[in-house]
Amino acid sequence: MILLLDNNQYRRHDVLLSLFMKKYTVAEQTIDDMDCYTKPFVTVYLNPTIQQIQKIKKEDTICVVAKNNLTIQTPSWMRVIPLDKNVAKSIIRIYEENRTFGNGREVFGILGLEGRLFTIGGAYVHLTPRQMKALKIFLYNPNKKFALYDISSYLDFNTDREYGFIKMVEDINYKCRRAGRETLIMCKNNEYFISPTVLNY
Repeated sequence: MILLLDNNQYRRHDVLLSLFMKKYTVAEQTIDDMDCYTKPFVTVYLNPTIQQIQKIKKEDTICVVAKNNLTIQTPSWMRVIPLDKNVAKSIIRIYEENRTFGNGREVFGILGLEGRLFTIGGAYVHLTPRQMKALKIFLYNPNKKFALYDISSYLDFNTDREYGFIKMVEDINYKCRRAGRETLIMCKNNEYFISPTVLNY
């Protein structure tokens, strides 16, 4: 899960396409709105101004700043990379060096993932590739809550993104209940998150 923040929509979309083609889950937004979004596993700021860099907060994310000729000292938790034709490769390298998930069989509380298979409480539940992608966003960011406009930007739908996401969550939760298990994805105060009870079983 990678969030790209850049006020230049053409550049950020070009980087997004490079990452998307390599099968990474990625979303793009403007830097001006950076405080409105939950920061996922990796957050990349493309060519921010000095003032924007100074506003970046230390959060539970790998913070990457892509900028050339940086004239200020940055905090140690901020990773600075060149803003060049290899920026997508640099992001991928940082992502892969720090990734501790997505390898083989994984267990999260009463949930299990292996390839395309998903179990909840020992019951196999069939999820579509898009549903599995959404589930992984929540599982790999377990303590984070996402606003509807935020989480829906990571997924493609043939309809309005927010409406499509709401229907998809309803379908995932219905499949879990039909298997005799509890609700998997919760929504409270217009924020979506994985049910803590399935993770802390």
